[in-house]
Amino acid sequence: MAVGNMNHEFSGDHHGHSHGRKHMNESSSRQPSTNNHGKNLKEYNNEEATREKFNLKNQNWDVIFSCFGISFTGFFFGYDTGTIGGITTMQAWLKRFGHYDQAANDYDMATPLIGIIVSAFHIGCIVGGFTIARLADHLGRRVPIAIACVTYMIGLSIQISAGQGKWYQFMIGRMVTGLTVGANAVLTPMLLSEIAPPGIRGVIVNFYQINTTHGILVGYIVDYATKSIYSDDRMWRLPLIGGFVFSLIILPLLARAPESPRFLIKTRRYDTAERCLARLRGLNLSKLKNSSPTTEQLSVLESVNDELHYLKGVMRYQEQRQRNVRFWQLFSKRFLKRTISGMCIMGFQQMSGIDYFLYYGTKLFKSVGINDSYKTSIVLGAINAAMTYVSIFVADNLGRKKGLFMGSVACFICLFIFSTVGVVMIDNAADPNYKLSGYIMIVFTCLFIVMFCCSWSAIASVLISEIFTLEIKSQAMAFSQAFNWGANFFIALCTPIITARIGYAFGYVFAGCMFVASIFVYFLIPETKGLTLEEIDDIYDKEN
Repeated sequence: MAVGNMNHEFSGDHHGHSHGRKHMNESSSRQPSTNNHGKNLKEYNNEEATREKFNLKNQNWDVIFSCFGISFTGFFFGYDTGTIGGITTMQAWLKRFGHYDQAANDYDMATPLIGIIVSAFHIGCIVGGFTIARLADHLGRRVPIAIACVTYMIGLSIQISAGQGKWYQFMIGRMVTGLTVGANAVLTPMLLSEIAPPGIRGVIVNFYQINTTHGILVGYIVDYATKSIYSDDRMWRLPLIGGFVFSLIILPLLARAPESPRFLIKTRRYDTAERCLARLRGLNLSKLKNSSPTTEQLSVLESVNDELHYLKGVMRYQEQRQRNVRFWQLFSKRFLKRTISGMCIMGFQQMSGIDYFLYYGTKLFKSVGINDSYKTSIVLGAINAAMTYVSIFVADNLGRKKGLFMGSVACFICLFIFSTVGVVMIDNAADPNYKLSGYIMIVFTCLFIVMFCCSWSAIASVLISEIFTLEIKSQAMAFSQAFNWGANFFIALCTPIITARIGYAFGYVFAGCMFVASIFVYFLIPETKGLTLEEIDDIYDKEN
């Protein structure tokens, strides 16, 4: 999943990547100038960004640690992705929810039913993104995240308490936990982009993706540990109980995190917003009242006042621009190409096949004769987690169009070879060579994950945060993300069903999607690296 990769921007002028401050200043050029604070604010931010980039001593570590704590919500999605594939192959789980197969002398479950149970999670994700996440406009960013964490624990409780044969209760529990992941995929990047220090905003927003991939890896490891130690229901229940631990870790960290100053300004809580902006710059206004401020502190206070006035103007401008926007305008002549681009980019990100391996990697490699496919999944998860750190720097260095095109071609080659080996050497072979074919398939799976992380994982969410104009950004990005979850639902539901019928030939579906994606990117996606929002608008407006 790109699963990660989810850098959503719903606040208009703050972007969840390294161009965040630049875009905020660009947004100011679109509104009438009502004061002279903008120039001073830009100058201070440029100085601050330079200092933050090159001098770690001047970093606001209180806020950075708070941001990392908030981003731990990404662990939910990754952990579910990493555990569910292994859980549905555990004999203890199949004994409770499946049926006994006398011919195989083992417990089993109908393949379509497994697909339904796994994919139910993504229905909850879609709903959560349009329900719990919408509370951010009324309750702030932190409270809905806390509500989502509590919801997650409720969903886990429903799954753990499912009785003998009550697979539908387990499925409902997965839908409830999906509400949490769908909401956090919107709320967490939104909050991080609004409180992160300007010079390192791109890295901090990517904390969410880092925690997602780490969650996948930990999920694989926990599955392997419980499968090796236990033979009863603890085998599958303990991985689920681990989710409670993560929720309890997040709640106190969330309580310490600052609220979004943009929400505080929007709700006219200016004094609280001023204290929050000061804290984000390492200044405690309460303590400062009882002492004489230094020259540097006075400079920070001035910049806080400048930013407060600036954000007030930005919020008034956004409210004016967004007041009369309707959903149907996404499909007007002016915005249609952008809307289609966002839908396709987020859809292709999932249809690349990444979750084909992450969800069902355990089953895939078990079928090629690898004795302990859980270990193979751990290796894949480790590569996925490690490459996330590399992917953080790809979008700004390689470029959007070039990165996606090269990634599409590379992923197509890896998927084509993987599928061909599976079809020729296993599915259609009279005497399959499981050992040789297994090693070849693992190598190209690892190469695929590396290429995906360095292209589609890193760039897709950055691109869609740039191509939409201010007045449609919120609705357009939510709509695009829905296609991401929809594609994820298709993969989770159809993979076990289709692979049971056509085997490894299913991989050609994802290879075909990457082939189409390469053509789509080459002809229809403009290069947006280094361009201002106005310049990107000009590109699309000229085409119209």
